[in-house]
Amino acid sequence: MKKSIIITYLFALLLTVSAIAQKERESISDKFGNQLSIQMNDKMGSAHRVYGNLPNISIFGFQRAELNQVTVRNLSSKFFLEYLWL
Repeated sequence: MKKSIIITYLFALLLTVSAIAQKERESISDKFGNQLSIQMNDKMGSAHRVYGNLPNISIFGFQRAELNQVTVRNLSSKFFLEYLWL
């Protein structure tokens, strides 16, 4: 019984710290018209997490059926270059 109380307390503490540590999200619209919500990393000065609808990969010249290790690497490069301004 004591063990379950301690585990419950630690879990509640973890959720509280997590909620406090989470920064407010910034809302923007990308050039494709998608609404994005960005959580910034203060230390790096860059986007830590991006939420929202992103454009279809076909905009970058790729098709889902053709994805493999090499094409995913190329797609990632094109994608991050496009969203570097975030």
